[in-house]
Amino acid sequence: MHYLIAIKSNNWDSVLLPLDDNTLQLTIQVRVFLQKVEPTERREFIGLSCDGKGNVRDKSKGHMYVIDPWTMTEWQNFENDFKKAILTHWDLQFDLVPNKPWYKSAKGLTAAKVTCGLSLEIVKTSPRNSHASLMIFNTRKIPKPFRSHVNPHVVPKEGFFNRSDVETEWLSWMPHIYRNESAVTKINGVPHAVDYVRNTAAHEFGHILELKHVAGHGNEMKDYGFENVDDADTAMGAGSRQSARFANPWSQRLASHLIKQTPDDQKVSFVATLRTPQLLGYWDHGELVHVGGNLWMLKSLFGQ
Repeated sequence: MHYLIAIKSNNWDSVLLPLDDNTLQLTIQVRVFLQKVEPTERREFIGLSCDGKGNVRDKSKGHMYVIDPWTMTEWQNFENDFKKAILTHWDLQFDLVPNKPWYKSAKGLTAAKVTCGLSLEIVKTSPRNSHASLMIFNTRKIPKPFRSHVNPHVVPKEGFFNRSDVETEWLSWMPHIYRNESAVTKINGVPHAVDYVRNTAAHEFGHILELKHVAGHGNEMKDYGFENVDDADTAMGAGSRQSARFANPWSQRLASHLIKQTPDDQKVSFVATLRTPQLLGYWDHGELVHVGGNLWMLKSLFGQ
């Protein structure tokens, strides 16, 4: 079987290179343009309206947010932290393992696996030279940063992030000022109060890789996997764990790299596996009792 070394496309570029007789690495290369948004700017961004006085309004829900000016140090730190967060969560997380020998090595035909790498370049020139153009707001964390967003259906992809999105934080189950309902997770079908460790930038980058939410295409609680704690505790749910299903961008691109010429080539397939064990990233406070409307309380508070 032959293969293409490099592919360029609108969604991302990629390179497939051998590491040894039994391993190749497929590296997805994403170019991202980061544009800082200052409080003095009067602009509209995918559902957000900036008044030029440091106030940002969510046009769909009416929520108001406050943004601060960027210092040079803050911006440089954000660029570095953004790249670190993305590579930590997405680079070298998966292997694609073949069902039979396919790679022509110096030792003959081998069942070479393909490791899944990620390369991230921050473009300094123009969004036209990027795969994704992101607006970055220095949003005050109090009362609350806005909900980050990526639109993967345009070229280049577009989105907006908070400065704090690069931080790994706890996502609380309790309602907050911009979410009236409790984030109720089901464990074995029973409602529980669960907090998750998550990195918002890594989650949104999954959308840049054209991944959907773990359990649906929308933005409802069920789409984030709250019907099953194992789904919710993933990078494309509410948590940070990787799942082999999130290797799909590499699986699809590998299919474009491989040139299958013979009947035996057509029989070769790959299965995605995780390269390292994944730690649980949630804390279960216990079972919940529904007390009306959107309100839930810990069952333990009732002495049960």
